[in-house]
Amino acid sequence: MTSGAGATFTYDEANRIATVTETSGGETFYGYDASNKRIYTRSSGQETFTFYGAKGEKLGVYSGLGCPGSCMMTAQKTNLWFGGRLVATMGAQWMTPQPVFQDRVGTNRETGNYYPYGEGVAGTDNLQFATYTRDSYSGLDYADQRFYASSYGRFLTADPFQGVAKGASDPDTPASWNKYAYTLGDPVNNVDPRGMFLPSCDPDGGPCWGGGFGWGWGPPCTVLIVNAYPCSPQTYAPAQPAAPPCTAKYSPGSLAFIETNYAAALDVASEDSLPVAWMLAWGAQESGWGTNPRVAANGNFLNETSTPKDPTGGWVGATPCPAGARPGYACFGSFQDSLSSALDTVHKTWTLPNGTTPAGGVSALQVIQAVLQANPTASEAAVFQAIADNGYDRPPSPSNAGYGSRVATTDAASRINCLQSLGLLP
Repeated sequence: MTSGAGATFTYDEANRIATVTETSGGETFYGYDASNKRIYTRSSGQETFTFYGAKGEKLGVYSGLGCPGSCMMTAQKTNLWFGGRLVATMGAQWMTPQPVFQDRVGTNRETGNYYPYGEGVAGTDNLQFATYTRDSYSGLDYADQRFYASSYGRFLTADPFQGVAKGASDPDTPASWNKYAYTLGDPVNNVDPRGMFLPSCDPDGGPCWGGGFGWGWGPPCTVLIVNAYPCSPQTYAPAQPAAPPCTAKYSPGSLAFIETNYAAALDVASEDSLPVAWMLAWGAQESGWGTNPRVAANGNFLNETSTPKDPTGGWVGATPCPAGARPGYACFGSFQDSLSSALDTVHKTWTLPNGTTPAGGVSALQVIQAVLQANPTASEAAVFQAIADNGYDRPPSPSNAGYGSRVATTDAASRINCLQSLGLLP
């Protein structure tokens, strides 16, 4: 592009803008360092020099007096950085730092509001749209490695990367064939902080800004994009497919069971100072993640049994069974009722882990408390094996062996963490 936006342009041997001449008069000259960063500007007889930090961050712009020869540098603008983020700017005319508030694409909202491609605000030689510095003279945005014209929504020079699969000019991404385009033509969902390529993630989740050699996106972004200047050959780190959501590791039914019964399990667990994951794991193991027919017919999640002579089986909170209920099992109104009953019902034939039976009997909760009192770091598997051994599923029951391990391997805790990470559980 040699003309447009009210100006004409000339380029140097590296295809970088060397001069900008406004149609209204006046001319600006630019100079660059070996890494292609703009470090020199001369306009209306005034020379300015830009200095960068070790990581490529812009430290300040200084005017030079008496150059060439004995130069005296005077600060025009200096930047304050914290944790890789630009937080404030200072200049000779300011007594205090001026805050910088960057949005998700890096636009400094202190300078105004912009349309998606950056139009709308005149240049002030400051960080303005999408981490770019907008020149007050030309109105062009300096994008670290190229110049961008917001009035056209395109770069003035071509992206220098060669076509590679899943990279620039990717055959599977036709929008990448246009090497002048800004963010593949999608400025709402993409960001291009250096005028070179797209990072493979959206920086909404946290600080991802950087600059300089070896520049890349930090957490939560995952793909390193290497600065190709002055390296040879030029390098592009291809975008990687996004990691599948945590829900992909688990069956939909198991996640639905956790989400549906979490609040009830939390109420029961909180009353007895027990891990909520243990309560959900126990219910999941006994009910097959809620698929056991006794769940729908009896509201029975923990396989509490009954007899014809005692339809409730002596279980606390059990209710008369409705028509169609599965015989031989108690009935409950909810998961919480069934879980509470399994924990709190006292049985005269059960024993504590030390082999004794108090006069009033033993409940599953008492077995848990006894195990944890003897060993506060007892595992989930050890606790539930003790419940089975002392009455819930005693030998010679064929299901006694490995009972505690089966409860623990339901891995309710990781499913809870997954749903919490997605905001589906508190």
